[in-house]
Amino acid sequence: MYPDIAMPEKLTRVALIGAGIFARETYIPNVQAHESRVKLTAILSRSPEPIEEALSLLKDGGSGVLKFFGSDGEDNFFARARDICDAVIIAVPIPLLGKYIERCLALNLHVLSEKPVAATSAEAARLVAIYRQDASRLGLWHVAENYRLEPAVTCASDIVRRHPGAPKAFSLMALRQQSPTSKYAVTTWRAQPQHKGSFVLDGGIHFVALLRAVLGGDVHSVRGTYEEHSACEVGACGACSVAGATGTYLIRYGMFPCPLFRLDVYWEDATLSLLQLKGIGYELTMTGQDTRTFGFNGLELEFRAWLDTFDGAAAAALSPEEGLADLLVVEAMCSGGGA
Repeated sequence: MYPDIAMPEKLTRVALIGAGIFARETYIPNVQAHESRVKLTAILSRSPEPIEEALSLLKDGGSGVLKFFGSDGEDNFFARARDICDAVIIAVPIPLLGKYIERCLALNLHVLSEKPVAATSAEAARLVAIYRQDASRLGLWHVAENYRLEPAVTCASDIVRRHPGAPKAFSLMALRQQSPTSKYAVTTWRAQPQHKGSFVLDGGIHFVALLRAVLGGDVHSVRGTYEEHSACEVGACGACSVAGATGTYLIRYGMFPCPLFRLDVYWEDATLSLLQLKGIGYELTMTGQDTRTFGFNGLELEFRAWLDTFDGAAAAALSPEEGLADLLVVEAMCSGGGA
């Protein structure tokens, strides 16, 4: 029914599981930007319409890309997966992540899955255990979109690491503008979330990853409150410690007139400030240094780092263990408990 797809040896055959907004706006362009290294060979989606939208974005209109949809299409895809792809990109609603990750790893496929690593830390821990129990059998699994490779974040991390003495305190504030009518909020799985934490889990996990990356340590003693007034008006507020520094966090999604993200890290003799500017990039300021500006290109760098793992390179920043550590903190934020 489906022919084998033979590709030149240097190309990695990639399948896309999920053809929603983020898959179309982020992963299709990344695949095309690296056409000398990868080739999209298949798309699996719950319905055919998103697949057609995704294929229309390709230079050749998706000629030769196999299309799978619905329950029958899913069965056919996994029956043929080893013949038609070497790697998969998984960009599906949070409740579906674990199922597809597990099936792809069982087929020894390279996996790049969206954050969070899974819907719950219990599911994530189970998947990590499966993944690590037989490294010779399982493919490589990495978790994307976690801000760790944003140049502004890596620069801030380097400044913290090089500064004499550990930071004493920090403050993180993220006010994210989220309209109930935005293209993300109106999707069924976000409008009627089946996962605890809503946008704090789906988007706030970015900032937990960033905080851990900049301060270079694990998060402990999470204390706070979680509010949920609607699917897109949510927030977590409290205090925690990271790598010996104590501080506060505020992550809120709602109708803010001006979105804001700011992380301040304090020593006795200096302050580092990382400010995210919507649509522009980042500003990074350190006491005694000139302000530096950075664009947003962490997703492209993540994709490139994932491709490099096919040649044996390491991508520790994208490991599922890092994703699990982030998820544990978000769960603590949303429950008011400790991590």
